[in-house]
Amino acid sequence: MEPEELDAYFREIAPLVEHCRFSDCTHRQEIGCAVRAAVKAGDVDPGRYESYLRLWEEHEALVKATYGKQRETG
Repeated sequence: MEPEELDAYFREIAPLVEHCRFSDCTHRQEIGCAVRAAVKAGDVDPGRYESYLRLWEEHEALVKATYGKQRETG
């Protein structure tokens, strides 16, 4: 799953992503993150935000595991 696909499952988050200051924003701690600003303002439910982050972290772990296996067998 690509990050754009994950965004599609979080309809309240998807339109915010394009307003982040940095195009590679992870929505965790970057300055100018529109997603975090919306959570802080109460426009995005904190539980949904946490779910989004968990899925994003699982995606990153899977990519790292897959890449690591490819390098070992490569």
